[in-house]
Amino acid sequence: MFLSNGVKRKKEWWETAFNKDYLTADSYFVSRARTKREISFLLRQTEKIGLARNAKILDLACGYGAHAIALAKHGFRVTGIDTSGYFLKIARKSSKKEKQKAQFNQKDMRNLSYQERFDLIISMYTSFGYFSNERDHQKVLREVSRALKPGGAFILDVNNIARVFIQTVGRGMHDTKDNDGVFVEKQLDPATMRWFLDYSWKERGAQKRSKLSIRIFSLPELRHLMEENGLKIKKVWGYYDGSPYQFDSRRLIILARKI
Repeated sequence: MFLSNGVKRKKEWWETAFNKDYLTADSYFVSRARTKREISFLLRQTEKIGLARNAKILDLACGYGAHAIALAKHGFRVTGIDTSGYFLKIARKSSKKEKQKAQFNQKDMRNLSYQERFDLIISMYTSFGYFSNERDHQKVLREVSRALKPGGAFILDVNNIARVFIQTVGRGMHDTKDNDGVFVEKQLDPATMRWFLDYSWKERGAQKRSKLSIRIFSLPELRHLMEENGLKIKKVWGYYDGSPYQFDSRRLIILARKI
């Protein structure tokens, strides 16, 4: 891919990261039990916000479709978007196997091209904060607001910034964990608030690696960004069990409404 001046643009990490290797590394750290908790949380929220069973839901960065397919099973009309052709292929295959009608499209969340189409948009498992250009995060929220119907809801699930600090600052901005032979090295850049994760493992004697870089946002930052783009925070949780958000909560989960 080239810039307007003819210079070849360096790809961002997310353009190549979400492949078979990432799926292997991720499976060691994200259990099926956690995914079930996330889905149960989402279903509870659809009831609390009074979403009709045929309501339209958009899953941003849907990955291999676990949340989208689960919601489709409950009668919602679900569209999942992702940039990873590899993940979308898995999602479509899984949806067909489960006899569901969830749709999966290859799209960039900065340019959704939807206009007041969805009753609910979800962004799960820290799928917000990928981009190196800060303005791109604004673009995402602008597109979310544009794609929501008036009064529509947005659920955003990201890392809790304080939790990230607890995991890294006390260790010199650096932490390493071993999970059954898959190592993850975590580093935090306090100047940019980007969290770098480097997964490494051996597969059939070969060394494998998968790297991620995520911008970590505080609740005040997200509130400001959302309000600038027509979204108002209504509720905040600290985990999928509905526990209140606190300093050391495992997650930061936000329910916002289009205003």
